[in-house]
Amino acid sequence: MSGANERVRLLGIDTPEVARDDTPAECGADLATEALATLLPIGSTVSLRREIVGRDHYGRLLAHVIPEGSNRPSGLTMAERGFARALAIEPNIALAAEIDRAVESAMAARRGIWALCPTSDR
Repeated sequence: MSGANERVRLLGIDTPEVARDDTPAECGADLATEALATLLPIGSTVSLRREIVGRDHYGRLLAHVIPEGSNRPSGLTMAERGFARALAIEPNIALAAEIDRAVESAMAARRGIWALCPTSDR
């Protein structure tokens, strides 16, 4: 749907949580938020690649979000740049191995949040 607003949960990754209510932000949340906003600016045109389960229990659409002019899912890019952990939730695991490798590489190179929060157990 052109012009539709929809909350989308990026498949395959987990980013640090921002501050909410009485809970403080997790280490690297601001960096990850800024990285995603740069990769997927509000109002940008994207395509969605869906997998098996289409929505989570919060009603969010589950998809790989691909910026216009690219063929790379933004979740994979976030993992490569060090702004996300891998989070494979079956049955939506098409990119799980690739995202795992990207996170391991980012951790080893101390990119993104891994430079700031290298021992985070999140």
